[in-house]
Amino acid sequence: MATGEEAGMPLNDVVSKLKSFASPSLAESWDNVGLLVEPVTKKNVKNILLTNDLTENVMEEAVKMKADLILSYHPPIFSPLKSVTRRTWKERIIATCLENRIAVYSPHTSYDAVIGGVNDWLASAFVTKSVKPITQNYAPDVKLKPFKVEITSPVTDATRTSTVLQQIQNKLAEFKPEELTSKILVVEDEMKLTVSCSKSSLPGVIETFQTYVSDGDQEHLKVSKYEDLPMPGVGLGRLCYLEKPLDVMTVVELVKKHTRLNHIYFNSSLI
Repeated sequence: MATGEEAGMPLNDVVSKLKSFASPSLAESWDNVGLLVEPVTKKNVKNILLTNDLTENVMEEAVKMKADLILSYHPPIFSPLKSVTRRTWKERIIATCLENRIAVYSPHTSYDAVIGGVNDWLASAFVTKSVKPITQNYAPDVKLKPFKVEITSPVTDATRTSTVLQQIQNKLAEFKPEELTSKILVVEDEMKLTVSCSKSSLPGVIETFQTYVSDGDQEHLKVSKYEDLPMPGVGLGRLCYLEKPLDVMTVVELVKKHTRLNHIYFNSSLI
C-alpha cells in the first residue's frame, strides 16, 4: 500500500487529465491558463482544493488542509511577476505555494469554450431548442500551418520526377515538425507534393521548391491558404434559443436555482 510521498497521483498525470477535458489551446490568446505553479521536486497529488479565485483566505485554507494542488478557475497570475516577495498579495500567494510545494492549475476560458464546460452547464438551466457558441473556436493545427504549397508534375519521366520530389521532401525534413508537414501523392498520370506550413516557414519552403524545380516546371507551383476549420460547439459564450419565451424574472429564478445561489447580479439596462 502506498504511503507518504508515494500516495496519490503524480502531478503530471493529474495535469494530463485536466488537459484532456479541455486543452489549454482552447483558451483566449489574452488568457493565462494551464499549470502556473509547479514544485521543483516531483509531486504526488492527494488533496485538491477547488476555488473560483485564489485569494489569501483561500490560500490559508489550502495550507491548513495540506492541499497538493489548487485548481483555481481564474488565474492568480495574469501579468508577469517581477519579484516574489511579501510586498503584494499576489506575490505572497505564489511565495506560499512555493514554500508549501503546492501546485496551481487554472483552466479559465479553456473550460468556458469546451463542449460540456462552464458555459454549457450554465445554458442547461433552460429548456432550449438549440445552443451554439457566440465566438467560434477554430482548430489549432490550421492556425499553426495555414499555408499550402503544391507542385504538380506529369509522370512522363516517373523516375526523374520522383527523385526531384524526394529531394525536396528530404530538404523540407530539416524544418521543425511543428512548422510544416509534407506528403507525395500519385493521382492517375500526375505526381504531386503538398506542403502545409506556417507563415514564417513559407519563404524557406518556396526557396526549396525553386532550388530543385526547373524554371519550366515552376508554373505548376501553387500557393494557397487554408480556411480556418471551425470546431463545432466549441467557443466562448453560448447563444441559447429557448423552447418557449420566458419573462426576465423567470430567467433569474432558473439561474438562481441552477447555480444554488440566493442572490445573483442582474443588469437591468439590458432589458
